[in-house]
Amino acid sequence: GKAIKIPRYEQILQTSLDLSRVAGDWLWKGEALYRSGQGNDDYFAWTGGFEYTFTRAWSSDMDLGIIGEWMYDTRQDTATTAFENDLAGALRLAVNDPASTEVLLGWVQDIDSSARSLFLEASRRFGNNLLLTTEFRTFINQPATDFLFEQRADEILQIELAYYF
Repeated sequence: GKAIKIPRYEQILQTSLDLSRVAGDWLWKGEALYRSGQGNDDYFAWTGGFEYTFTRAWSSDMDLGIIGEWMYDTRQDTATTAFENDLAGALRLAVNDPASTEVLLGWVQDIDSSARSLFLEASRRFGNNLLLTTEFRTFINQPATDFLFEQRADEILQIELAYYF
């Protein structure tokens, strides 16, 4: 006979919750997840954070947002994500011009090591149909045990020009 491959899918139980609250210039967000039944590893993960926006920054039409987040996963070093116990911070500048120009500059710091990543994202519309987006990421001090160790010498630059019709 001929060998037949039969796929096997683990049955998991997962519960998650997403919360957000806007209070004046503050945005508060939280996401939580509990999963069981995937291998022998039941786990809990969550992310919580805020964004405070200074509207009309520098007496202009621009808005400046200050962002903070904490990401946690009980699996720690066995997590299938790079963010098992990390803090993130960023500045978001919304120019509020007709081209919807935005810039986001930030970092992610692993609390348990010196590993960190820095990123810059920017976007701008050109007319009604074109959108230019740019992303840059770099990784610093990734220890051999870190999920992103293989990217330790990488810098990522992505430039995209999209046409919408």
